Amino acid sequence: MSAQEAVDCFRDTLKNGLASRPYEAFLGFLTIYGIVHFQIEESCMQADRCAAATQNCLEHKAFRKMIEAKSERFYRHGFDPERSAALLGRMDRWLSRHLGQVDVQLRRVRPI
Repeated sequence: MSAQEAVDCFRDTLKNGLASRPYEAFLGFLTIYGIVHFQIEESCMQADRCAAATQNCLEHKAFRKMIEAKSERFYRHGFDPERSAALLGRMDRWLSRHLGQVDVQLRRVRPI
């Protein structure tokens, strides 16, 4: 599952009135995604000497830190529909910008 698919799935879950457990699972997915997927992508960028490798690592680090903060808040204060909706919007913006400006540079050196 891609990050965008996970965002869309969680959005559908919220629309159906479900909340706390799916949000916890969504945060878990984003945490794992931020470890596994980013590690692979960073390795590829470094191996291919992609010009965006440093920027990519910095953005991934900021992403992981943001998800960690969202997770900590959730475990301390519980589910908040407004915060979860805000996270979805933030994820949409992050994915759109990151994929369209940073990740696309890897394709220039490593075509699919």
